[in-house]
Amino acid sequence: MSNKTKDILDEILDVVNKDQVFDFQPGDYFYQDLETYGWEWYRDLNLPDAPQKRYYSKFKVGSKDGNGYLVEDLDIPTDRQSNTVKWLASDFLRYANKEIPDGGQRISRDLVRKLGVRSPGFYN
Repeated sequence: MSNKTKDILDEILDVVNKDQVFDFQPGDYFYQDLETYGWEWYRDLNLPDAPQKRYYSKFKVGSKDGNGYLVEDLDIPTDRQSNTVKWLASDFLRYANKEIPDGGQRISRDLVRKLGVRSPGFYN
């Protein structure tokens, strides 16, 4: 990414953060569609009735961290040392759902265990 592109992106993120376009606060919960981790990863999970049925993972918003927040996936295990990843305001705008949309379902712990679901490598 060029310096100019990075500067423009930083300006946009500053405006989004300043205006509090999203209204998530530490302690809030939200849901993320599992397909946002990547189509191939999602397809390879072999979830029942997917992709027609949408599966979601529940997240918890943690502490503020610079220009973002630390969030924890409460359903999908990870191999990382930390269970949290940093999300920027733009991540919340693109991926966070306050409620599971119609036709969607939260992935169950039993299904996670049965299928051996793990957070994809780029988050580990």
